Amino acid sequence: MATKAPFAPSPLLRGVEAQIDKIGRLDRLDQAGEKIDQLLRQPLRQPAARNALSGTWFGHRLHPALTQVATGALTSAVLVDLLAPRHPQIARRLIGLGLVAALPTAATGLSDWLDVYGKARRVGLVHAAGNTLALMLFTRSFLHRGQLHKKRGKRGGGRLSALLGVAVLTASGYLGGHLAYAEGVGVDHTAFEPDLEEWTDVAAEEAVPDEGHLVVAANGLELLLYREGGRLRAISDRCSHAGWSLGKGKFENGCVTCPGHGSVFSLEDGQVLAGPAASPQPCFEVRLREGRVEVRS
Repeated sequence: MATKAPFAPSPLLRGVEAQIDKIGRLDRLDQAGEKIDQLLRQPLRQPAARNALSGTWFGHRLHPALTQVATGALTSAVLVDLLAPRHPQIARRLIGLGLVAALPTAATGLSDWLDVYGKARRVGLVHAAGNTLALMLFTRSFLHRGQLHKKRGKRGGGRLSALLGVAVLTASGYLGGHLAYAEGVGVDHTAFEPDLEEWTDVAAEEAVPDEGHLVVAANGLELLLYREGGRLRAISDRCSHAGWSLGKGKFENGCVTCPGHGSVFSLEDGQVLAGPAASPQPCFEVRLREGRVEVRS
């Protein structure tokens, strides 16, 4: 007799995930995605905009943090409508705050979306469309709550629009969660790399050229060795932003530029010098022993 798991996903949620998978396979979305990409890539990929919107200066992806402000304000407005209906102006102010916060939130989300492909890009497109619809509904709600609309006798529509808006926002937020936790969009791609607690032999000393680099493997971990002025350094080879190999990048002035999206990392300490990466590269200690290169975390 099969044992029923008390917290297993319901058939409804499994059906939702199946629909999301279908969205990820909708090739027809690619045409719209390409048009949006062509429209936004140039302005959003200027160095200043890229670093600001990606959260390079923040040390963390910026989009999730801003999402809390916009979603929190809009959801709170609906709660005021339900729990304190005698205070419509408080709800209106919260909606105004949410709409203002939605602008930078959308910009950071679009900046992140430019760097994803395939299924994640298609789901992200529908996620953005859902958010846009929700904001339209909340904008309508905001306007209906204004004094001009009250004088015209338009009542109640603002609350209904807000309620519909939060429903759409919830569905769109589910897609956002799928992107982050199922597709890995915006996560640090070095987060689950193993530590090297003991000194580990990775290469012969002569295998690392002076003023050059070498990618080596250690216990399933790929490392980038770099020698400059006789000194050896080691960082994770997998770019924290999207997992590209830094060994195929450009090396200049003690830095490496990722060949995927152009993030720049210091070879000295792995710090991010230019986005879209927001997380630094893990660094490793290096020592020479009997002509061999050894590293540890």
